[in-house]
Amino acid sequence: MIDLATARWLTGPDGRAALAALGEIGGDPELAGRPGSVEEARRVAGTPSRAAALLETWACRRRAVTKFAGGASMYFTREALEQATAEVVARYRAARFAGATRILDAGCSIGGDLVALARVGPSIGIDRDPVRATFARANAAAAGVPVDVAVADVRNLRLVCDAVFCDPARRDDRTRRIADPERANPPLSWIVEIARRIPRVGAKLAPTFDGDEATGAEVEYVSVHGECREAVAWFGDARRAARRATRLPDGETLAVESIDRTPAPPIAPREKSLLFDPDPALVRSGLLTTFAERHGLALLDENIAYLTGDDVPDSRFVRAFRVVESFPFQLKRLRKRLRELGIGTLEIKKRGFPMTPEELRGKLDLRGDDACTILLARVTDRRIVYVTRAIDDTLRARAPE
Repeated sequence: MIDLATARWLTGPDGRAALAALGEIGGDPELAGRPGSVEEARRVAGTPSRAAALLETWACRRRAVTKFAGGASMYFTREALEQATAEVVARYRAARFAGATRILDAGCSIGGDLVALARVGPSIGIDRDPVRATFARANAAAAGVPVDVAVADVRNLRLVCDAVFCDPARRDDRTRRIADPERANPPLSWIVEIARRIPRVGAKLAPTFDGDEATGAEVEYVSVHGECREAVAWFGDARRAARRATRLPDGETLAVESIDRTPAPPIAPREKSLLFDPDPALVRSGLLTTFAERHGLALLDENIAYLTGDDVPDSRFVRAFRVVESFPFQLKRLRKRLRELGIGTLEIKKRGFPMTPEELRGKLDLRGDDACTILLARVTDRRIVYVTRAIDDTLRARAPE
């Protein structure tokens, strides 16, 4: 745990010099915990607590480069890095605040969102944790964006601004995740209340958030590289629809002003040669039926989020697969068929199927040089396996013959 005094040392000239020295002598974070790296860190830091902070910073920076372009020179705690919004998402969200004259980042943590917000308008960060606030100042300075950062509980402040972004703390004192948005800090009810007074408000929520809980707000579900990372509630002038699904980094989005609760009728899979695996943001948003109707697709089963159809839609919200064959799931039959096809590389996808891909893979004894994808699904109470070939993105304009 990095304390405030150590955080100030780490972000100051002596700490920066120690980090540089540790880098020059090979302080690889992968060696953290080995006697050599600890001894070198202690030598350049001078105290065990500072040495531990150096090693934690190096370890975090190594991981952070997948989230932030400048991650190799930023400051984090392990927990803050885990919770930090990826830069591609922060930049996307910040665009909604363009034109604001004073943006408040309520719960700015180490400043990932704050830096993105400051690039679109004057911004100030607030956080209760003085260590994270110290790191936010340093990270904003490294990014070359001017910001103010204050240590306070935002609920105790009189907010003077025309835009607020809030990322509520969703961990308890034991760092366990909090699912209920009313138990987060600040709670959803507080965010709804300030949205009555402040023109533009956005709040980051868990990807499992039920969009119907934010009455009157636009609720947007955001995925990054096929993983649903978060929901965002938009209020006031930031609201542009009722529900939205967005896929990053390409930025494809689907929005509606009202949710169609009627499920699209399923089509017998043998009637169609293509299956589609939808992006999780599309599923979580409740817009799967809307997407299917707009692209002439149907549900494989009314309880399973696979789609089927004759043509490949011009959308990256779905991955397309051509069905080679399908049959009721039996382990021996599947193992035998994959061996006959010479499948040595297998992608396994499943919905409504009890066995995990890892469990199934260990039972298949794959051999051969070919590759395919199997989709496992419960269709009309039967477990079905679909042996498929993925349709390459470069051929999305039409399905291959």
